[in-house]
Amino acid sequence: MRLRHLEVVNAIRVTGTLSGAARLLHMTQPAVTQILQSAEKQLGYQLYRRVRGRLEPSAEAAVIFPELETLDRQIVKLQQLTSNLRSGEASLLRVLCAPALAQAVMPEIIDRFLKQHARARLSVRAEYSSSVISDLALREADIGLVFEGEQHPAIDFTALAEIPLVAVGSSKFFGTGARLGLRDVLAMPFIAPDPVDPIGRMLAKACEEHGWTLESSVSVLLYQAALATAATGLGVTIVDALTAFTADPRLLLQVAEITPALTLRVGVARAATNRQSGLADDFIGLCRRVLSERGMALG
Repeated sequence: MRLRHLEVVNAIRVTGTLSGAARLLHMTQPAVTQILQSAEKQLGYQLYRRVRGRLEPSAEAAVIFPELETLDRQIVKLQQLTSNLRSGEASLLRVLCAPALAQAVMPEIIDRFLKQHARARLSVRAEYSSSVISDLALREADIGLVFEGEQHPAIDFTALAEIPLVAVGSSKFFGTGARLGLRDVLAMPFIAPDPVDPIGRMLAKACEEHGWTLESSVSVLLYQAALATAATGLGVTIVDALTAFTADPRLLLQVAEITPALTLRVGVARAATNRQSGLADDFIGLCRRVLSERGMALG
């Protein structure tokens, strides 16, 4: 089928009628009918059947429609891109971010970035680190601000900062400013991070190295959910310091230092074959600066 055929078939899919497709495409109804008939003749089968005044897709059309919808979205993106280029507007920068970082540092980074690039457009989405890496590999985003995790052959990771891990719990376990050994923390009723989470993997590795057993009756994937659970007095948890110090003060959580120190690296991930972008480089520079100002510079 030619592009004009696809355009008409898609317009009928969206509107459900020949007259609706004609209005959508700013064409006459006879012209739409003629193009549809031409497409069906070329294919050798019907795409639509008239049922109670509306056109319903044939079985063959139902198979084609998912691909047609994908093509339609790509055309819309292309139209937006050409419009942006015509108006001189900067390209869209698509950013993915681990949920904990999205709450702790991303608002300030976004604010500074848009003050520097008034015509830029940002799309920021919070996702788990593993999903961020997958989406970057599929080119569904440009950069990701994540905790360092498992390596991916198609992804480059650039470390920006090191964030200490801290123990968090209610006052029944310890007070803010306490210094606790990792084994002492794990010996308390423990709210464990998910085993696939970067902190979960780090704790599992530490336990394996020391021959300890990590026992927990509950594991939580979201750090904020772990903090809320700890606030009930059920147990203590371990999160990064950024998450701990941006927690809701109404939770009345206590924060203790872990000795010897455990740190988690934060950095930017991007597809290894991705072209360099001035906007992306500026955004990464701001990420590094904001993290450094929070005392999280790379050691």
